[in-house]
Amino acid sequence: MVLRIVSVLILSITTGVLFGQKKTHTIRVNKVFSFGSVETVDIISSKRNIIVKNGAKNKVGLQLVFDARIENADDIDWMDLLMIGIDSSKKGVVEVYAPGVAGLSKEWLKGHRDNFAIDGEVVRRAREAQRNPDDPVVKRRGEILNELSKQRVDFTIIVSIPEHTTFNVYNAYSDVVVNPEFGKMTAVLKGSTLSLPDGNHLKLEAENSTVSVGNCKIAQIDFKNGTLSGGSIDRLYIKSVTSTIDYAGGSYAQVDSEGDKINIDSLQEADVIKKFGHLQIDRLTGGIQMKGENADLRILQTTDSLKNIEVINTFANVQIPLRSLKGYTVRFTGEHSTCFAPFEKNETDEKGNPTGGNTSSLTAPGFTAKSGTAPFAKITIDCDNCNVNLR
Repeated sequence: MVLRIVSVLILSITTGVLFGQKKTHTIRVNKVFSFGSVETVDIISSKRNIIVKNGAKNKVGLQLVFDARIENADDIDWMDLLMIGIDSSKKGVVEVYAPGVAGLSKEWLKGHRDNFAIDGEVVRRAREAQRNPDDPVVKRRGEILNELSKQRVDFTIIVSIPEHTTFNVYNAYSDVVVNPEFGKMTAVLKGSTLSLPDGNHLKLEAENSTVSVGNCKIAQIDFKNGTLSGGSIDRLYIKSVTSTIDYAGGSYAQVDSEGDKINIDSLQEADVIKKFGHLQIDRLTGGIQMKGENADLRILQTTDSLKNIEVINTFANVQIPLRSLKGYTVRFTGEHSTCFAPFEKNETDEKGNPTGGNTSSLTAPGFTAKSGTAPFAKITIDCDNCNVNLR
């Protein structure tokens, strides 16, 4: 059984009455729903700004807030008009709907994200008006929706959920702010801005979006044409295209990137596949394996705990400072490449076979080197048409 508590508050702000100008009203509508238990809350929204905060146990609260120049609308059920509500047909799961698209669902969102430009309320109410042209209630609702559309009203919905509840966000074309820390969370976005606090496990799929996240233990991310910033992400698994990514770092990153600019403050280990773009790691402590194509790699600092670096690349700038290491071995091959190094090179042919000579040439097609004392970090680079700096 679901119990509902409803309250409506309308505040009027005078903006003038010249030339028939209406007053601006701040409208707040509250609804609270009670359940036997709430294990998961799914928030499914489009063109509706969302704020998530902690609420009471086994209760989900919705507060709709917006400013509009509307007269004689005291009798309007705003949440019904805007199709904002809940579905609790699944045991333990509460789905909050705030669609700017009629019939929005999680499955629809995942499969039809390119169709979000449709204004669902206007479409639905227009069809309703066609079926009931003489119904005064239907006519009035259509007039109000048309007026709200002309005013480009921003709607904000504050969703209150029980503390420690699993929640997921499916959103398009609006801002989402999450205040409570999350355990395991899924977010699917298009054209959205999402702000997240610290959490445990994030699964994110986003396109044309801006996302910020606090500290997170595990993040699985599919990101396209957006901006992602974060605190410490201990284990990151990301596939990204033409995006900007900047986070504090962690123990491991698995990166599949095309055309991105990626900056990581401090990282222990990484496996990277990258085409075009730029990857910068300010501090690398363990190792990296990278397969690249026209993908610049810049490491600003390595530490004595470094074990191995393996880079296969073409047409790239590669910077790996070795000066702070106590010991290292280097094997380099690269046709039409330039390599600056702080050591004498033992020349090899283009296949890595020793030729028996030493060289200081910057353009040797291959060389090996060994410097310092054990333990030795192993550096292997195969980079044609590259500019490599190991100093």
